[in-house]
Amino acid sequence: VSIATVDDAKKLYSGFDLCDPKTSVSMTINGPAPILLAMFFNTAIDQACEQYITENKLWPQVRKKIKEVLKGHTIPSYESANASMPLEKWHNGLGLQLLGVTGDQVLEPKVYAQIKAKVIANVRGTLQADILKEDQAQNTCIFSTDFALRMMGDVQSYFADHQIKNFYSISISGYHIAEAGANPITQLAFT
Repeated sequence: VSIATVDDAKKLYSGFDLCDPKTSVSMTINGPAPILLAMFFNTAIDQACEQYITENKLWPQVRKKIKEVLKGHTIPSYESANASMPLEKWHNGLGLQLLGVTGDQVLEPKVYAQIKAKVIANVRGTLQADILKEDQAQNTCIFSTDFALRMMGDVQSYFADHQIKNFYSISISGYHIAEAGANPITQLAFT
């Protein structure tokens, strides 16, 4: 799946409640992991903002704010590829109402901060950001090792600072080290 923007992530995850305790996302993406994790978190936060807006019947005011923010630009939307099966017939719309904007642009700062804190405390998943495996076992680094390690450290710091406890911030893949020629003892040691 090609994900280049937060709107792409919103479309990808639309319809899935990312804060539902039964939802857990595994991102086996290594090099771009911190970037896609940020997109995922922002998608989950915006989904929760949509739910808050719906529960509090704020859509008329929010739609006005969206028009102000986008100032004459076409408001993005997501249409069904199959004209005989409109989106409304098979999709609940979650994640598609704030395309082109983010929750912090349409909600009061205090409300947005509360929603964000609740979301990052509850999203569940695993991030495989094993850059050393990429470098040593697969030779597929897209960033320099130093930069990639700094990004991984930034993710760890963010998780610690924000007490994110339901999302694993790194998953080490020892299997690839074995595939690159390590014996079981060396594989375990490097992992």
